[in-house]
Amino acid sequence: MLQVLFEQVLADKAHGINNRLLLKGDIPKRLNYLLAGNSPRTLHIYGSSGQTFESDVPWDAICFKQYTTTTRFHLFCVFLLAKDGSGMYLSLNQGVDYLKGLNSVKKVPSSRRQKHSRYLESCSCELLGKLGDTTGYITGPIDLRINKPTSTGWFYQYSNIAAKYYQAGAIPTEAHLLQDVLDLLDKYDELITSVPNYPSFVYALL
Repeated sequence: MLQVLFEQVLADKAHGINNRLLLKGDIPKRLNYLLAGNSPRTLHIYGSSGQTFESDVPWDAICFKQYTTTTRFHLFCVFLLAKDGSGMYLSLNQGVDYLKGLNSVKKVPSSRRQKHSRYLESCSCELLGKLGDTTGYITGPIDLRINKPTSTGWFYQYSNIAAKYYQAGAIPTEAHLLQDVLDLLDKYDELITSVPNYPSFVYALL
């Protein structure tokens, strides 16, 4: 079922449509059902297709509720849909709004976009070093087929820590997706254990 839901939202995205009903309703509901009792920590799962305007990069996030209930802050796992609907990533990622806010206090002679992207990538690199084996994961920046630096989706490309990619039309089975989510949640738990005070950790990288 999860496979079908993601194929549908990607097909809709390829036609410039964010399927709010699936992104904010059916997909989080299915993830909650599949992950009940299987996660190392209590979860908060929710999706977004944009607030006032439709998002270039809609998503469905899985957060450790003890640390955050929003993708604006802290660490989380998230399904990120490419802007053109060509595919999606399952990513261990970070709240770019929080990181951009921290980085805004640092005065460097470069454009705001370059300044933020370098800081996000630096945070990702340092956090990656706290993880064990990441064989089979995409580390470093990902490609969400977006080039608008004012979009939060653009920055999610640089805040990726470790990810899996799935091409539209070839989304794996629900059982495969579930195992990938569980494996990434283990990485999430490993990172949270290694960096229990995430805000202080990223602040020290300024």
